[in-house]
Formats: sequence, C-alpha cells, structure tokens
Amino acid sequence: MKARTATKTPLIGRVPDVRGGDAVILGTRISVLDIVRWVQVEYEELGFRCPGEPMPRLTQLLADEKKKGPILGWILANFRHLTSAQVLGAWQYFLDHEDEILGLIAEEDAAWRAHE
Repeated sequence: MKARTATKTPLIGRVPDVRGGDAVILGTRISVLDIVRWVQVEYEELGFRCPGEPMPRLTQLLADEKKKGPILGWILANFRHLTSAQVLGAWQYFLDHEDEILGLIAEEDAAWRAHE
C-alpha cells in the first residue's frame, strides 16, 4: 500500500538520537510504533475481538469511532504525560505512512521470532 499524502502534524517528527530516528511524539521518547502497538493490544484487552477472529487492519480499527474512544482513553490514562492531540497525531501519522509503520512491525515481529 502506498503512503498517502502526508498531513503536516507538528506533534510528530524524527529526532536523530531518539528511537533510532523513527517517528516519535516530539518532546517524548514514545514512537508512533509504540502507539500503534498499544492500539493492537488494547483492541484485544477491551474485548473488541472474539477468540479466533482475525485482527482487523489498523486503518479499519482507527476509523471505528466506537472502538477508538476507549483505546484512546486507555492510552491517556496509562501515559498521563500524553495529550489526546499527540496520540491522535501519531494515529494520523500511521494513516499517512502505513507502509513505513507496518514495515517496522514486520521487522520487530521477525526479530522476536528469531529469539524464540
């Protein structure tokens, strides 16, 4: 899938010495990948997925307003230094750069499998 035209978000950027230069929420060490992973985990924890049901594509998940609210609430409750604007900015970055973030997920998953 090709990256969409990037939306300018001053909340997300790359800092060379932070998280290997991957996209982060500026002023933090929290990467867009972290936010995406938390979305995946909380989707299951909040019971939005039945056992045996495949995980929806992240783009579908983030477009579902009924599910997005509780997941955003969980992230903000557990990472109190983040604002909703920062988390939503990370989600928008993912939507604009889906191939990049999915590539990082694939690399991370492969590294974990290699160590099992």
